[in-house]
Amino acid sequence: MKLYITAGSPYARIARIVILEKGLESRVEIIAAQTRVADSPYYRINPSGRVPYLIRDDGIGLEESAVICAYLDHIDGKPAFDLPAGGEAWEARRLEGLARSMVDGLAVWGREIVRPEEERSPTIIRHEARRSERMADLWETEIDHPLMRGALNLAQITLACGLGLEARNPDLRWRPGHPKLCDWFDRLAARPSFAATAPPRAPSTTVAPPGSDMAHFPELLRNLPQFEGPFDAFKLEAKDCDVLFASYPAGTVIPPHSHDTENVGVITQGELILTLDGKETRHRPGDWYHVPAKATHAARFDAETSEIEFWFHAPQRGG
Repeated sequence: MKLYITAGSPYARIARIVILEKGLESRVEIIAAQTRVADSPYYRINPSGRVPYLIRDDGIGLEESAVICAYLDHIDGKPAFDLPAGGEAWEARRLEGLARSMVDGLAVWGREIVRPEEERSPTIIRHEARRSERMADLWETEIDHPLMRGALNLAQITLACGLGLEARNPDLRWRPGHPKLCDWFDRLAARPSFAATAPPRAPSTTVAPPGSDMAHFPELLRNLPQFEGPFDAFKLEAKDCDVLFASYPAGTVIPPHSHDTENVGVITQGELILTLDGKETRHRPGDWYHVPAKATHAARFDAETSEIEFWFHAPQRGG
């Protein structure tokens, strides 16, 4: 099976957590999808362009995280996330609905703030910020519900994936005044499946201030649109190719994944440690690397690193 995701999507993260909790890593390939770009090859796989999207072994695609999670939970005949019996089922639905409402609002807010500044809606941003405040107040009370303190369930997973968006949105400040919610989240965030799927930190502002890890790029590049993905980058679009001017803080680790684009890149500072086909290679300033389309690979950066990346869409170019 193949699960198409973006690293910052809370909905995709819900599905990824279920995969890890169910021990399905060897049965589901995680593929990074390029969304919200013109003519992405992903649109030929899923015309809606949304994530997560699961391609079953029979080639049928499933959309919506709730549907995908239910399918993955039942695939081994031993469901772990079914609703409880009796009247508790309605309580579980109610709590999951509240958690999803919070995620939905935060997702709208998150999409708005990555638009070019002149396209952002201050009204939408204010509305979603206030909704998040009300929901955090509500959850400070609801978090004591037995279903939120018992065995892991989809209400817990959904809420934690919403609260975890604080890494993507520096203006999301749900922690002050909510000590019980903080304690609950921090305990769950340490669980291996949550730690392994933690969203990437917020990208830098479009014009990087002096001293930031993107400031070394020339101003003309820093005025390009931000890349919406699991690392900081400015994006230049070309025919059949996106050019990313990317920066990775020291200690960044990108777990194994694949994508439909064929990628080449050149290191401008620091060092890329790339694992491809089980082989680790190191690339330093001036070195070029190549990652074929659909190839599973991983990366880490022990030092602050910058590079120029070329993401070729179909039809693929030679590299």
